Amino acid sequence: MNKIILFLAIGFSILSFSCLSAPDRKSLALDYAALGDGFFDLKEYDKAEAYFAKAKLYDPELPINSYKLARIFTEKGEFPRALALTDGLLLQEAQNSHFLSLKAYILFKSEKHEEAQKYLEEVLKASPYSKDCLFNLGLLWYSGGDYAQAKIYLDRLIELSPSDDEALFLLAKSAFKTEDDKKGFELLEILIELKPAEPSYLRLKAQRRNELREYSLALLAYEELVKKDANRAEDWFELAKLAMMAAEDRERAAEALKKAFELGFSNNEVLEAFLTAIPEEDTAYLRAAIPKKDAEKEPSADAANATEPPAEPKLE
Repeated sequence: MNKIILFLAIGFSILSFSCLSAPDRKSLALDYAALGDGFFDLKEYDKAEAYFAKAKLYDPELPINSYKLARIFTEKGEFPRALALTDGLLLQEAQNSHFLSLKAYILFKSEKHEEAQKYLEEVLKASPYSKDCLFNLGLLWYSGGDYAQAKIYLDRLIELSPSDDEALFLLAKSAFKTEDDKKGFELLEILIELKPAEPSYLRLKAQRRNELREYSLALLAYEELVKKDANRAEDWFELAKLAMMAAEDRERAAEALKKAFELGFSNNEVLEAFLTAIPEEDTAYLRAAIPKKDAEKEPSADAANATEPPAEPKLE
């Protein structure tokens, strides 16, 4: 009985589809695509895939459906499926900058950087003012460790879009990597003015001052940072260290160290390296500020080397 019902349902679906006029099928395809777009924006990729698959069923010749499915497969990490659809689109329009950008994006996300670079350079020749392409080339070179080359593309992007915060931040990091500290700090000040509530800019500023052994300036930056973001144990630990190194303020160091452990700091190796580098009387004072149960936790990842997550490639 169930088989009969299933057979009738399939037959009815096929009959309904075949009875629709071409304009009706296109209209339904657009409706399904609109639903798919909504779920894509919500990052509900399985639902988005289902609706775009229906849109493609009703209008298989519309390239946008294949394009969107390729985007969905990319976000789901299904790179071979995404590339298969994109290659199909490029067979139809080999010089389409949107399709070339999509292929570069997929290759970048799948960590095939050399191939991604080839397609990005091709897009840039056709669209020299493509902001996403310039950003992705900057990010690609940055990811590969060629920070000077990254700066070239990011500088071009900033000329086109002076307030692009992601590009400014990546350019600041590239400047620091090439020891162009003056430029790096200038860019961070621009970012702090653009987005005063964003702590990652202050964090990079504090970390770089610390790397340069400008401890008094690093201390000021960390003090400002914890006012904006008081929830990272690593920041409080760095503040504790700097309070001792730059200001010999063991009361402030003890407060910051206690806060770090309250937030879950547990890297005993880093802690001991710090405590053995200061006078014994200060060591005893700071040890007393550490909650005993937290001091006995297993070491975590190196807190002093905590970094911001890497940037992601862009696609319009």
